[in-house]
Amino acid sequence: MLSGRLLTPEQKRKYDLVRTILTNLLREATGNQHYCAEYYVDMTGREWVDVTFNNEYSICKVDVTADSPVMLARDVLKKF
Repeated sequence: MLSGRLLTPEQKRKYDLVRTILTNLLREATGNQHYCAEYYVDMTGREWVDVTFNNEYSICKVDVTADSPVMLARDVLKKF
């Protein structure tokens, strides 16, 4: 989910990482195909990754504002 604002190149890299690599890693690590990781920017400019189950139940929400894409993946995966 993206806010109405344009993403910076760094935010776009984070979005791409979350939509592809991180979602696949979560699914492989848990053996469950119902996990999905979404990157978004809230109205204050904070960056978040929200991991959901069946696109309904939020499992965890991680503030990744200061994270590089690699640190973002590490911080989210540490929750599992």
